[in-house]
Amino acid sequence: MRKRGIQHIHAYCVDNCLVKVADPVFIGFAASKDVDIATKVVRKRNAKESVGLILQKNGKPDVVEYSEIDDKTAEAKDSQKPDLLKFRAANIVNHYYSFRFLESIEDWAHKLPHHVARKKIPYVDTESGETVKPDKPNGIKLEQFVFDVFPLLSLEKFACME
Repeated sequence: MRKRGIQHIHAYCVDNCLVKVADPVFIGFAASKDVDIATKVVRKRNAKESVGLILQKNGKPDVVEYSEIDDKTAEAKDSQKPDLLKFRAANIVNHYYSFRFLESIEDWAHKLPHHVARKKIPYVDTESGETVKPDKPNGIKLEQFVFDVFPLLSLEKFACME
């Protein structure tokens, strides 16, 4: 990427079939702010919507999963705009990374957490040779997410676009 002069990287979730690949408005937004990471969000529809949220936690940008938020917090209203939820920036996994930030990966990759995910993992029954699709989780996967890097940044190097 360095040889090709690439300075801006757009990453998104494979599940988002509506993403605008290499969105010039979003990349321009991030580049104009000279940030290392930016995220594009949509407004959470209601307090019960099952979606992770982009927010500030301990003075750093972060993502909190919907399963980690209690009802009172999910239903909290914005003090400036009482018709809106306080925590409404839904994470759609649509992110910008500066090349300079990704160049420093060896400095921070070991700091990223592993998340335990209990999964239903198909397997082959050795006696019958048939593939079995379990009804309940039968395995554990350790996962890391692209947004786990957010708390490594200061707010000055992070931007959010709705």
